[in-house]
Amino acid sequence: MKINTLFSISLTMLLFFTGCASDTPNNEPIKPQEPDTKGLTAFVEEDNNSKTRTTGDYDGSGINFYWTEGDRLWVNNVTLIQDKKNTISKDLVNHPTIPTAVKRAATAMFYFEGSFTAPSYPVRYTGKGSTVGDKVTFKLRRGNS
Repeated sequence: MKINTLFSISLTMLLFFTGCASDTPNNEPIKPQEPDTKGLTAFVEEDNNSKTRTTGDYDGSGINFYWTEGDRLWVNNVTLIQDKKNTISKDLVNHPTIPTAVKRAATAMFYFEGSFTAPSYPVRYTGKGSTVGDKVTFKLRRGNS
């Protein structure tokens, strides 16, 4: 009887502490979920001095170019295909000296659907919000000029 009682008490304590352990909050930071890129091909600029991005900042010796929110690319793989996803939103940072300036990302990855086997492909940037890869829209800016 003593063995059964001791076993029952031990089992009860084990279950109690196991239940309490699961109530302990995890202090590790929650990592943001990466976008699902299964089945997509990533295009990344290899030269960080590439002049293909949409905003520039003169630093006294040259212009540093950046991606901005909403930028998309088109790749020519027989037909023009717009990126399915990109990492710009995840990598946006504030301008270091102008707090009101547009947020920007120094680099980005662009993901495309389809099969890509060539060593390189022509890529186009047709402007923010473009719905076609073969036309560029220049917005008119009206002012006092």
